[in-house]
Amino acid sequence: DHPERSSDPRIPDTLEDVLLARIDRLPDDPKGLLQAASVIARDIPLRVLKALWDRPDNMESHLRELVRLEFLYPRGASEESAYGFRNALIQETTYAGIPDHRRRVLHEAAGRALETIYAGRIRQVADLLAYHYAKTEQSAKAVEYLMSFAEHAARLHCHAEASEALHQALRHAEQLPAGPPRDRVFVDLVLCHAHSSDFLGRVQERLAQLLEHRDRLQDVGDGRLIGPYQFWLGRIYTILGDHEQAVLSARQALDHGRRHGDHDAIAHRIDDRTE
Repeated sequence: DHPERSSDPRIPDTLEDVLLARIDRLPDDPKGLLQAASVIARDIPLRVLKALWDRPDNMESHLRELVRLEFLYPRGASEESAYGFRNALIQETTYAGIPDHRRRVLHEAAGRALETIYAGRIRQVADLLAYHYAKTEQSAKAVEYLMSFAEHAARLHCHAEASEALHQALRHAEQLPAGPPRDRVFVDLVLCHAHSSDFLGRVQERLAQLLEHRDRLQDVGDGRLIGPYQFWLGRIYTILGDHEQAVLSARQALDHGRRHGDHDAIAHRIDDRTE
């Protein structure tokens, strides 16, 4: 027979509870440092951690204590030295225990640190910047880095990842100030999403998304966007078997392409998609 689980709330029931209890017993500074580290990743570059920690004079002693307690372990001994969590569960449990507001503050600090450390080499950490700013209230930066990440992922044919990033970017775009610049952001995101989602199916979702932002396309007033928009609309109507709407959209795509010097490119895309 197995002993019954204790009803005493002071006795942890799961491994996560044991970890949370250990973390909660830490003094405030080591606990705060461990939480900052958990926001960065399982692997923690020391330069980034220093940028997040607002009391750097005491950081080394706190890190030694966290290593002694087997939350972290040191990796490397150079300018690029780093620490790592002993296992993923420690990192995940620590991260889950951070209050929402504090978590957003730490993600924003991580984003700023990466921008500073990798100035002139932002592409090297574009995925990390997208990850961090997506979890903040800095919507303009979130949109910028999420779209950059999505475009890179699409070039690598990682369309599911690109689509997820663009969904997040669209949610952040809702928080941008109303006006033509925001409308342009929406249109750019929707056209980028149409490309990746074409490889994933989701036909009705894509149609609804394009039609939802049709008025924004007109408000932006950039005729160069109408050709690609009508191309994707025609592509979806072709899949749905709506021949009349497909032909109408294809003609409009070619017409606007002709006006703005994109006729051959659009015609080539139409040929590719109809083969």
